[in-house]
Amino acid sequence: MKVEFVKSAAEADQFPRHPLPEIALAGRSNVGKSSLLNCLAGRRGVARVSGRPGCTRLLNFFSVDAALCLVDLPGYGYAKVSRAERTRWAEVVDEYLEERDNLSGLIVIMDAALPPTDLDLEMLRFASTLGIPVLPVATKADKLAKNRKRAVLDSFAAAIGDGSERVVAFSARTGEGRPDVAKWIASACGLGRLA
Repeated sequence: MKVEFVKSAAEADQFPRHPLPEIALAGRSNVGKSSLLNCLAGRRGVARVSGRPGCTRLLNFFSVDAALCLVDLPGYGYAKVSRAERTRWAEVVDEYLEERDNLSGLIVIMDAALPPTDLDLEMLRFASTLGIPVLPVATKADKLAKNRKRAVLDSFAAAIGDGSERVVAFSARTGEGRPDVAKWIASACGLGRLA
């Protein structure tokens, strides 16, 4: 999969204009959105990864095989930035999700070690009301004991509670779940498959 950075945008008028379908990556700050993107790309450094919450402050657009774009959204929840800046991020993200014609799907990324937060569930409900196809992904799955993984995924599906029994266990470290996420992205974008 060839992934290349296209541009960052702080406001809607800075979003790239192109006909490609887009898949957005949403999740709380420091949950692993950029790591997931790097894993999909098959190399480090495509998206900047930091141990500090709030590193992604803009909407970052990445071209995938010149066939679609992945959009790394700023994280919601805790970040070492002002309340005003967090509010501005939320407004731009809401505008993107509500008005972006190219948007073909949303991957909501949650930490497998923690139950879904109220903000995770709110994002899932918001996407559902907008009719956006959603894939819930539980990251850092390599940290779960194998005998606990199924129970954790079932508890995530129950918390989401919209009839969604499909929560993908994902690990950027081991690549677990990468084929499932790539297959979902290709399907949501109406493409055959991704490498």
